[in-house]
Amino acid sequence: MINIRNKRLDQSQLTCGRQSVNSSIATQGKDYQQLEKSFYQISQGQKVKQHTLPALQEKKGLFEQIFVAVHEKLNDDFKNTIFRQTQYKTLIKNSNKTLKLKTNNTKIKFKRQQSVIETNINQNCLIKGNWIACEQNWFPQFREFGQMVTHQGSIFLSGGFGNSVNNDFCQFETTSNKWTSLQNVTPRYGHTMTSISTDLYVIGGEQINNYGPLRSKCFVNEIQKFDGERWHTIKYTGIFQMRKYHAATNYKDSIFIIGGEGFKNKVLNDTMIFDTAHSRFHEVPNPKNVFAKGIMHTAIVEVQETIYLYGGVNQNDEVYDQLYTYDAIQNWKPKETIGSKPPKLMMHTMVYYDPFILLYGGKIDDMQQTTFSNQIYALRNNEWYVIQQEGVIPQPRAGHSSCIDGNKLLIFGGFNYDGYLSCQMQIMEFKRVYQINRIVSLPALKSEPAETSQGQRKTFLLKTRFSLLK
Repeated sequence: MINIRNKRLDQSQLTCGRQSVNSSIATQGKDYQQLEKSFYQISQGQKVKQHTLPALQEKKGLFEQIFVAVHEKLNDDFKNTIFRQTQYKTLIKNSNKTLKLKTNNTKIKFKRQQSVIETNINQNCLIKGNWIACEQNWFPQFREFGQMVTHQGSIFLSGGFGNSVNNDFCQFETTSNKWTSLQNVTPRYGHTMTSISTDLYVIGGEQINNYGPLRSKCFVNEIQKFDGERWHTIKYTGIFQMRKYHAATNYKDSIFIIGGEGFKNKVLNDTMIFDTAHSRFHEVPNPKNVFAKGIMHTAIVEVQETIYLYGGVNQNDEVYDQLYTYDAIQNWKPKETIGSKPPKLMMHTMVYYDPFILLYGGKIDDMQQTTFSNQIYALRNNEWYVIQQEGVIPQPRAGHSSCIDGNKLLIFGGFNYDGYLSCQMQIMEFKRVYQINRIVSLPALKSEPAETSQGQRKTFLLKTRFSLLK
């Protein structure tokens, strides 16, 4: 229970939908009558109009103490933001679900974002993105089905198909937005490139044989490793069927590979692991035979030793719209999600931007016509969000490459109904927006007494949402 102007309030928790939310802020004297009235209305299940609380539209001042409590675990990034902005004097309590500290009267700005009654409680950290201009004097040729990864603080691009099969290997620096052409590699497209420790591994793909009277396609049957200075061809053991349009990611210092298109256009359904320490392939058991009809043009990403997979197409040209996860115990299994779920997609990309899995672009199968996407979907705690995009939004695309560098999403190449897309690197810069849905106490502003005559802090229990502005 909380004291307000010597009055006892019996209800200290409001319930909304399936979630209970504790939330309060400090306000000043003349607003208390309106607040008490609003609290009574809320406690009786009545809606409170947003304009009835003008004093809560924005609060900016010196806060003596911050007390944050949530029902799920407080993430470290959010805690660090609070610590950094408050320059706190004393850490009173720090646990998985609560954080209490004295702020040394540091100025913090909280801005109200939603109405008092909010039925859709989001996570406490979301992101929005802004596409930024990227001037480049020289850039690689346009292409589809190339590969781009973040490695050792730089961005590397290899292969792909444009006017011909590319054999270039290029480096991009985000600090200067400059491309550098490096040593050429075996030409290929539809391959994968994976960063493991200090090395880059290129597996699979296809090339076109220009020698002889006929141009013929053939799989690249060699694995190449870049050690930071030059390329090496790796001799490996184990059985591995050559392929293109497969998906790969790092997994426990090995490379996790699934599906792809093999000989005679067969869509593969196997899951393989390449042990980089011993240069050995072995197949992962799949007793449930989840992808019995095969899978290619899908996207996977590893998060804390769990593989996430979304989308792709099988041998019957059926496009998947299910999220799957893989771990060493459960094998492949469908994952139930909520929120703004992506459509049936293929030729899209997925990357991890802690704590979000980001899905970008792809070819959409809507049964009526083929379209392309330029949406960004974020997955966190099994809930999908559509990311708000600002700036000049790039054209929809598929068959592109993407990677994460710091707080930036980088997109290169791809195609859509107009053909190949610009050679310019597309860069989105993310900003984290902290949704403080469950603030338990923001005690008195410096301009009013910190305590009442009974020694109790002036606080008021009110469900609302605030953003901590960076």
